[in-house]
Amino acid sequence: MNALFQWEQLGQVRHLDPEHGTTGNGLCNQTNAVILAGTGVTDGAGRWALTLDATTMCLPLDGADWVSLVATPCRQGEAVPLGPPPVITAAWDFNPTGFLILRIQTRDGHGHDMIDIPFAWHAVILRHLG
Repeated sequence: MNALFQWEQLGQVRHLDPEHGTTGNGLCNQTNAVILAGTGVTDGAGRWALTLDATTMCLPLDGADWVSLVATPCRQGEAVPLGPPPVITAAWDFNPTGFLILRIQTRDGHGHDMIDIPFAWHAVILRHLG
């Protein structure tokens, strides 16, 4: 089953320099993030993709300054041993019209596609970092 849960969260951002700590004036600035969570099942090629446009989003997504996408395999119903777990690659990009696309690929430890793999995922999209 594919599902999408979404919410927006206000928070504080502080720009950091990994070597020297804070940058600029060192103050925190208010910003917001769109947080998405969901489930999916890869297709017959071990792939899954979701385009975040007006048909999938309940919240406006007016740009993305930073995106983090993570996915983990999961099992529906009773847990049964299935052998080694799949390796999941999560990636994102923009389509030609500017909509964000989330992509998942599942493979075994030898790099061969694993098909029909259920997984859970979440993404954090930071906007207006300034």
